[in-house]
Amino acid sequence: MKWTGKRLRLAVGFLAASAVFSLAGCSLPNSNENTTVSVNETGSVTENIVEAKGNEDYTEDDLKQYIENAIADYGSSDEKAVRMDSCSVDSSTVTIKMTYASMEDYSNFNHVTAFHGTLAEAEKAGYSMDQNFLDRNGNAADPDVLASRAKEWKVVILSEPVMVRLPDKILYATDNVSITGRLSATIRTVLSQDGSGGSAASGSSGGESVTSGSAGSGAASSSSVSSESGGAAASSGQGAGTDLIKDAGNSGGNANKSISRLVTVSDRYAYIIYK
Repeated sequence: MKWTGKRLRLAVGFLAASAVFSLAGCSLPNSNENTTVSVNETGSVTENIVEAKGNEDYTEDDLKQYIENAIADYGSSDEKAVRMDSCSVDSSTVTIKMTYASMEDYSNFNHVTAFHGTLAEAEKAGYSMDQNFLDRNGNAADPDVLASRAKEWKVVILSEPVMVRLPDKILYATDNVSITGRLSATIRTVLSQDGSGGSAASGSSGGESVTSGSAGSGAASSSSVSSESGGAAASSGQGAGTDLIKDAGNSGGNANKSISRLVTVSDRYAYIIYK
């Protein structure tokens, strides 16, 4: 079985550490669709991971030990930077609860692109704010209003199809996100890297694999890349994650064949703006 996204990295590391199951077999696009990433008022992040276990032969103790080793290897001087709150494995499901002191710790520990801060801070970090932002009813955001609230409103930027819960009212999101409630949203579609070496923000055509949370939601976004800095992806630890995905693809085969089209920022990232 081939794991995708962040859980792929977890499985790859676990496989290397214990050699108790194989990645060969079927691919599960969006296998992390039941995982929730929550941000609280102080900016700390809680991640509730729910995965299908399949037929792999490993125990709850095996997985706990792997996660504890990964936390130790993270090597932060802050003991609260990454914490495993719970981990359980039954015959069909793996459930893990993790807490991170900040979105930066979440990003670095999992080797995924992730950001949390004001709109102004996001732009300063190199994320293009020239996106197709929509409210829950599908109405487009006024760019002038966004600009006037840039130092006040906050944005969460993620690169995986997960459910998201935020501490205050969600105002707008890119069109790869469904706003499901006042505080909740679901990221439907992002592109996973296939090791081809293309930049997440380059806007160049190339083969990319679509990870989709719903049928038909992988249509090309109408957003375009303006001039996003490549430093944003690098500072979020994306390069390391790409290598692991590439290694796993070589091991288990690339079941998700690529498509060729313009890669846009909102294909790579999901933006969620809240008060």
